Amino acid sequence: MAQVKKFSNGIMASVVLLDKGRQLLEIGDYGILAIPTGMTPNAFCLILHAEEKARVVFAQKNVGQDMGGYNDSFSKIEIVGTQVFSPPIQVMRAGENVWTLWHSEKPNRMDCWTVENDGRLELFQIGVITHNDGQTFQLLGELRWQGQILKGPAGKLVAKPSNPKWGPLLWNEGESRAGIRENPDFQDLLANADLLLWKGSPEELNPPLSPIPSGNFARVDWYIPFAHQKGGGIAKDEKGASYVVHGQDVGSPPDADGIRRLWHNDLISYILVHENWGTKKGQPKLLGIKMVSEKR
Repeated sequence: MAQVKKFSNGIMASVVLLDKGRQLLEIGDYGILAIPTGMTPNAFCLILHAEEKARVVFAQKNVGQDMGGYNDSFSKIEIVGTQVFSPPIQVMRAGENVWTLWHSEKPNRMDCWTVENDGRLELFQIGVITHNDGQTFQLLGELRWQGQILKGPAGKLVAKPSNPKWGPLLWNEGESRAGIRENPDFQDLLANADLLLWKGSPEELNPPLSPIPSGNFARVDWYIPFAHQKGGGIAKDEKGASYVVHGQDVGSPPDADGIRRLWHNDLISYILVHENWGTKKGQPKLLGIKMVSEKR
């Protein structure tokens, strides 16, 4: 097994176990980390670097607050030469439940923003998760958005997803990823890109959810495998009401790497709505979730 995992976009990642000596871990199939026998991990650190010509910016989003941005987290990333070191990724435990801390100023992942010369943009996230309550820990690299940056009306930049499943980029003022546009390195990449003019419809930039059947059905607005204990996101019903979706409540089979993935506009069914759960006690969540197959 290798201690460096190279992704198809030229980004490379290693994982350091911060317990007892900062040990560099070997990485197996599907990113499974080789934890030393008898050791119970408490924290990890990511080491990221990219190929020399890669037009990429590494940043970390503050997920610890609603609409948290990137601004406060730039200074918390350690850079040594060409390598970027993440803040510690903490392992959380509550009874039999084990997960890596995600709802934090220093969450369980890093964002890798790539802007090509022709305006193509990718958001690739890399982090450490466990979706089986600590039986294994996994280095996950996942493409979270892909599309094209274009010049819109009055020179305003717009982001068009290459596939509706990515949903909107959410990088405009007041949106969750707006802070990345204040990063000087990201600004340089945009300034040096040859951008085309956008002549399309608003729906191309913000793909709407398809019609939702009546009854116990909803469509996924967004979902991320790094969230909650086994992935999580938000779904909406036919009336537009929002519900939390937890990966542990999804009954459909996982992908080959053990992760249950949902995407923007996926249709799901559910059995129950759970009100007043957890610490926020504000937004209800769905239970007994299954994917609903649709003809394409």
